[in-house]
Amino acid sequence: MFYEMFTEKYINDNKEYFFLLDGRLPLAPNMWKKIAKMKQVPLAYHVTDFNGAQTIEKLQGSKKQISCFTVGVRGLAAGVETAGGVLIELSGEATLISKMDAFTSLDRSGYRWWDLKWSASSFEAVKLKKQLQTIAFDEFEKIATKYNIDDYSGPRVTVKVNKYTNVIEGAFTKNEKRDFIKNSLNRIRKEIKVDFDKLQELIYESYKGDFQVGHKDINSNFNEVVLNDFTVLNKYLIDPTGNDEDAKSEFEAELKMYGNEYQGIVSAEDIGYIRNNEVTYKEI
Repeated sequence: MFYEMFTEKYINDNKEYFFLLDGRLPLAPNMWKKIAKMKQVPLAYHVTDFNGAQTIEKLQGSKKQISCFTVGVRGLAAGVETAGGVLIELSGEATLISKMDAFTSLDRSGYRWWDLKWSASSFEAVKLKKQLQTIAFDEFEKIATKYNIDDYSGPRVTVKVNKYTNVIEGAFTKNEKRDFIKNSLNRIRKEIKVDFDKLQELIYESYKGDFQVGHKDINSNFNEVVLNDFTVLNKYLIDPTGNDEDAKSEFEAELKMYGNEYQGIVSAEDIGYIRNNEVTYKEI
């Protein structure tokens, strides 16, 4: 079978065609403005490393999106996609304000996608994911007919996603990949009609028992806010107490060379107290 040539690996990276087949919701501003109101967020936070902080400052005012939080936990001090070290304070326009981690992923263009499979206990999320995948599968099959690929009709949708993704990766031309992405996104703009504020609330309610305030008012779970057209307000060094010697050495070097660029120093516990408020910090 033709499939066997392209199913040896499972492609799960930042390519838009995989996100489409996986039923993820694109959060690019030009998509979101068609179906939901944008909201101004005056204060949000993001944890990154020292190099990441420089990159984020350069991206201010661009079309790139950044995943932030307005409710923090101590564990965020160690970073999510980086080793941590810097807490950045931002403001911007939000496409998504979730009461929990929305599990968004970044694509090659700097836009984020909402992974709805983590919200499987919400009927509305499951319904939306199925609608998104129906569009993507249909657009894939329109192009794939020239390759004599049989439609996969088995019970496991993840198998279908893997097979179709690998066919796109291994067989589709550059133009075919582009057309698949463009046509799928155009149909999503036209066909998806959802109250996304209500959707987020329904998803949160399905998990509500797991999202409670922890000991001494320190948050036990964090939320996610996806910002566009953001501005960096302040930067804080994160105290590496309890981390390894390399982290402490990097902290001391950054403090010595660039300390004047930071508003102050915060601890992991300070981040755990963030709840739609300014973070508590020590002056440098």
